[in-house]
Amino acid sequence: MPKLKKPISISVTGELPGNIQLQVDVHVCLLDAMTDTFPITRKEIGANTVPSKPPIGANARGWGIGLASFGEYLRQCREIYKFYVHKPRYTEETIDKKFPDIVEYLTQKILDQFQGKEE
Repeated sequence: MPKLKKPISISVTGELPGNIQLQVDVHVCLLDAMTDTFPITRKEIGANTVPSKPPIGANARGWGIGLASFGEYLRQCREIYKFYVHKPRYTEETIDKKFPDIVEYLTQKILDQFQGKEE
């Protein structure tokens, strides 16, 4: 019987996926968080979807829970994201943004955290 290899572990000193893959990861994880936190389907989330407005109509607490879930999904997506920490201000800074703008915002926050620019 062949020997099992040790599991490969990616350290946070590794490299993040390319920009397109990073945006895809953020997009997918955000969709998962939104559909798991709010009574909305992926088909209902579009470019003009804003968390604070219908069909979601989230308040700050609910949206904060959704973004915390996003962080969990992101860390499960790829081990390289284990450094990511949801900051409470992300909630207030994105609750009135459109979906693509939230993806762009979170992508930038991930890059900032990875590079040590985010407090």
